[in-house]
Parts: sequence; structure tokens; C-alpha cells
Amino acid sequence: MTATIGRLLDRLHKTAYDLDPTGAPQPAEVAHLAAGWAALSRRLEAALSALPYDIDGVGEAQRDHYLSMLRPLHGPTRNTTTPDPRLEDATLIVGAIADLLVTNRPPFQVQAPEKWFYTNAKVYPPVYQWRDRDDPGATGLQSNLLAATYAIGQWTLQRLEANHAPATRFARSIRHVVALCQYEAQSDPETRRGGLDHISATPIDEPSLLGAFARWADEAEQALFRRMVTSGTLAMLASDMAILTAATGHITRAGTTAGDRGVSEELIGAIAGWKKIAEWPTDIRMGGPRARDYISASRELRSYVSARPTGTVGLA
Repeated sequence: MTATIGRLLDRLHKTAYDLDPTGAPQPAEVAHLAAGWAALSRRLEAALSALPYDIDGVGEAQRDHYLSMLRPLHGPTRNTTTPDPRLEDATLIVGAIADLLVTNRPPFQVQAPEKWFYTNAKVYPPVYQWRDRDDPGATGLQSNLLAATYAIGQWTLQRLEANHAPATRFARSIRHVVALCQYEAQSDPETRRGGLDHISATPIDEPSLLGAFARWADEAEQALFRRMVTSGTLAMLASDMAILTAATGHITRAGTTAGDRGVSEELIGAIAGWKKIAEWPTDIRMGGPRARDYISASRELRSYVSARPTGTVGLA
């Protein structure tokens, strides 16, 4: 199963909320915790910095505020103390999310746009094309990251209490993090799901079902963005979702016992819902351009879904 941001977030939350605060103090535990947070805070900063917020928008300002709370935790550049092993999994997961956000940006850009930023300044082409700004998607992902950070911070404070070190500078920084992240941790988890959860570690050019799905998801994100959407794109996307849901239902029925049909029934209802959306009225139009790249990605994905399974797992 390929890694996606959504799956990594699920694992991050399980890792964060499963931390056990009980136990006797360990030798140099406070120093190891500080070293662990130094690594974790840098990964969090990388992930938050890669979020596609609107420039100079409210979301970007909030993100900058959260970044400022992480900087006191960075610690020395060369930390000879080994990080606490209980924080290693969370650090690796957050780092993987940051890597996915960066590597899934659009490809390199050859020429810079005219009058880029400043009229009289020398024009330097950006290294990457900017991903289309997506405040809702960025906000949901940021909330998920901060909710997990809150849980890790609470656990850390309990470990500091066990070590009789609640008044250190490190402890004050952790309390600051916990206070700022508390709102996100108490929010409804369903509201944190955003449009970036589908980003996958599967190479975009991989000739497989997973690769086709990654290409389809990327093109769908672009085609549905703001003024790019058309009535045909909306109907095709709904049809694609109905087909994917039906394929999921077929696999689910094959592996579900006769006494457990609840999932299949839910999927049947979802298929009906997507089909209803696909019946877009022909007299209602949207003004976006024809999404040729999305149409191509949709056809490719459907060809994989309708093909006979080959290979050991049916994904080749």
C-alpha cells in the first residue's frame, strides 16, 4: 500500500496519542526529550512552510505564527545528545509529509513570468512552479499536524513533571506549543480533512494503477481549482468517483462475510450519490476551459480499473 499524506497523518495521530506518560524518570531524559523536539520542530517547520497558502493571506499569517512557536525548540545546530527514541517515529512521519509536499510540486519552470514581483528588479525564475494556492487544503493539513503536536506536547509535559523539571526554559517552550495547538486538537477531526490528503509517494509517471490514480488525482485537483472547473469536468469527476467506488465495492464484497454487509451497503449508497452528481443539467454551464489533461488522466485511470488483474496483486 503506497504512502499518502492522509495515511501518514493517521499514523502520526496514532503514534502521538499512544505515547505512554507513565514510568519512572530515565537518565538524562530531559536532555533526550529536548534533542527529540529539536529534530521534530525542524520537520514540522519544513512541513508547515511547504503548505500552499495564499500569499499575504490570513492562513499564511497564522502559519507564520505557528512557525515562530517552533523556533525556540530548535536547539543547537550540532546536538550531541541523541533524541528520545519515543519521538523518532513522529519525527520521521512529519518529515515524510514535508517531503511529499515538496516533491509533488509542479515541474521545473524554464522562464519566469513577466514583471515577477517587482517591476524594476532583476527577474529570477522560481525553482518550482507554484502549486495552485489552496487555503482550505493547507488549513486542514496544518490542523492535523498541530493536533498531533498538541498530543506530543502534553505527553512531554507529563514526562517533565516526572523528572521534576517543569520550570525549565524547554518546559516553558513546550507549554507555549501546547497552548497554541489546543484549539486545533479540540476541533472536529472531520473538518481537518483537506484536499492534500491524496498526495502520494507513488511516482507520477509510474505505469501502474497507483501511478494512474496519482496522475488522475493531481489533474483533478488542478481542474477543480477556482475558475478552471467546467460542467463537463464536474460530471466526469463524479462518474470517475462512481466507477472507483463500484470497484471498491466489488473488492469489498469478495472479502466480506455474509454477516457483515454494512460496508457494501454504504458503498452502494455512495455510488448512487456520485451518479446523481454526474447528471449535471445540460442547461447550466461553467466558464472554465476544457480540461484536456484531466480527460486524458481520467481515461487512463478507467482503462486500469476496467482491465483484467495481472501479476501477483493485480496492480501490475
